[in-house]
Amino acid sequence: MLAFFDTSAVVPLLLVEPHSERSRILWEQTTQRFGWQWLRVEAEAALVRRKATPETWASWRTLEAAFHWVEPPPGWMKPLREFNRGIGLRAADAGHLYAMEQCQAGIPQLQLITFDQEMRRAAIHRGLACLPSGDG
Repeated sequence: MLAFFDTSAVVPLLLVEPHSERSRILWEQTTQRFGWQWLRVEAEAALVRRKATPETWASWRTLEAAFHWVEPPPGWMKPLREFNRGIGLRAADAGHLYAMEQCQAGIPQLQLITFDQEMRRAAIHRGLACLPSGDG
């Protein structure tokens, strides 16, 4: 499976959260992992705020190395703002979904992995494949 991960699906791989087990299962089922560069900032912020152990930081470095990191093309801010006017996500969530949609244009089998219900609804509304189904 080719998957685009948002932060809600990565942080549970590092810290104990309600979706940790499901995140691990999806991670293991994935052969290629994609993510927007901003995920790095969000994941590390979660680790700092939750006072992660050195072992958790080492796990993050391993996960981070497993990603194909993407960045939207130059001039992406205006299209992102227009994109988000139709869906109304929080700023970073809009960026993740915009980057995912851009990637899926070139990788049609790419699926979004998120536990954020607003992002899931927006992704489905835009016709993007999304996992896990339902409430996770």
